[in-house]
Amino acid sequence: MEIIARISQIFHQTKIALFPLEESLGEDFMAEVQRGALKGFRLACGMAIVAGLSFALVYELIFPARSYELLPLMAAMVLVGMMGIVFSLTPSGKRHPRGLSLVVANAIGTLLTVSQLVIGSHTYGHFGGLSIILLVMATLGTLKPFSVLVSAIYIVGLYFSTGIFLDRSVGWPPPATFILPCAFLAFSGIIAVGLTVFFHHAKPGGGCPES
Repeated sequence: MEIIARISQIFHQTKIALFPLEESLGEDFMAEVQRGALKGFRLACGMAIVAGLSFALVYELIFPARSYELLPLMAAMVLVGMMGIVFSLTPSGKRHPRGLSLVVANAIGTLLTVSQLVIGSHTYGHFGGLSIILLVMATLGTLKPFSVLVSAIYIVGLYFSTGIFLDRSVGWPPPATFILPCAFLAFSGIIAVGLTVFFHHAKPGGGCPES
């Protein structure tokens, strides 16, 4: 019975950590979160535009023979950012900035992963860009931990599955040059979720009730 009680307690604490009850902190706090989430969403869109332009330049310098294949993906990244900023000005965008932030982050992660397949290898360091996405999501501080967890699982799973099943340069068993980035990306996801949990616990009242 003691083991069952302990497992139940761990489950309860995990649930509280991933789903902080922000509503219990009052309307003022929720309004603050909403404003912060909207700013964070616009920042994420701006980063998508900058990243798309920056990657296009890098690809032109490093892979001039393949840059024409990668430019549509980078143009799509810039377009995602621009559409996000425009949508953030609409009433619907202002009401749901958190969900839109996840959409933008996962869209960027998807485009970066697809660009790896176009290049033909998972060993060119794109996992660094994917890690930055996760860490930026955490430091924005306006997303719930569960949302960051879902995005981390999606990005890590996408990177791993495309490398194993679609990238012929990886092969089986996968080399260390593929396993280490996967581990680094997963670790970045854990850090991102942990930072988000800490942020919510650091809010006035802890962001969630005492267990």
